[in-house]
Amino acid sequence: MRPCDSAYPPFVDALATLAARIQAGLAHLPRSQWPVGMYLGGAAAVHCLAGGRLPLDVDAQFTQSLALPPRLMIAYRDPDGAARYLRFVEHASASLPWMHSDARADAKRLKLPGLEQQALELRIFLPVDVALALLVRFDAADRGDIDALMRAELVSARALRARFAAALPGWRGDGDRLREHLELACLPAARRD
Repeated sequence: MRPCDSAYPPFVDALATLAARIQAGLAHLPRSQWPVGMYLGGAAAVHCLAGGRLPLDVDAQFTQSLALPPRLMIAYRDPDGAARYLRFVEHASASLPWMHSDARADAKRLKLPGLEQQALELRIFLPVDVALALLVRFDAADRGDIDALMRAELVSARALRARFAAALPGWRGDGDRLREHLELACLPAARRD
């Protein structure tokens, strides 16, 4: 799949450049270890799926432990012409703390302009899995991102509740807090219905 039509092209280009830098750092790996999977989540995934707010960082998980290149930060201009920086979150696996057990298997390959994927295979979590992971922290930006996915009709309250129920047995924490976040996340969709 490709980023949606409302994704901001300079952001998409910055993301492609960042992924290319990560891929260049994999050149030393034996080809038998290729491709390394990079799974995009968080606000960067929301932007690629539904457009909307421009994220400041990239949350991703990898299929292997990697020594990433230093200073993974790409400059670009926002729609107002101001300088923006897209940076890679080095503790990314910690920032995507809870996902459905099938999330990686269900993820789709993301094609970005100018990025020839060889050593790196860039994949994007399904919208419902992106929303599910956002329920853990559930700050104002996360609530807005889930709502953006729902407004774009990429995630329904019903689908999010079903994925939540299927994933909850794997959660190692306060399930009541997550249930509260789920209900709050589904409220804007209920108001629109």
